[in-house]
Order: sequence, then structure tokens, then C-alpha cells
Amino acid sequence: MTDLKPCPFCGHDAMIGAEDLDTYDMYWVIRCGYCGAMMYDDSEDKSWIVERWNKRTVVLDGISVKTGMSKEELKEDLMEALKEGEK
Repeated sequence: MTDLKPCPFCGHDAMIGAEDLDTYDMYWVIRCGYCGAMMYDDSEDKSWIVERWNKRTVVLDGISVKTGMSKEELKEDLMEALKEGEK
């Protein structure tokens, strides 16, 4: 069983499956059954696409940071963004 987070756009459940997407290659597809948001990847292992779907980004005052960061990583990213803003 794959643990997918809810859709990042509407919060509803997402599903994963293999589809051919009108090509000769099979793709892993994660799709929200409510709003239709989707992402796909042609790798053999679905773990990469699940990891990417489950990542969330938060924007704080125009600074984009990933959720799940340690306090130290967040501090480093914020300090770097502040330095960039001073230029």
C-alpha cells in the first residue's frame, strides 16, 4: 500500500496507477479524483513519484520553503533568502 498525502490543491484523496497516456510507454500516474490534479513519471519504481507528490512547499512572505525541514535547514534557507533580498 502506498501512502499518498491528499491533493495539495483541494485536499481530497489521490490515487496512483500505471497508465499508457497515449504513448507506447507506461507511466506511474497520481491523480486527484476530485479536481483532476495529476503528475506522472516513467520510472520503473513508483517511489520517486510518491515522494514528489507528498512533498509540500510553503511560501512565507515570498520565500518558498519545503515542509519537513529541520529548524536548522529552515534557518539556513531563510538567511540565504534574506541575503539575496539585500542585493
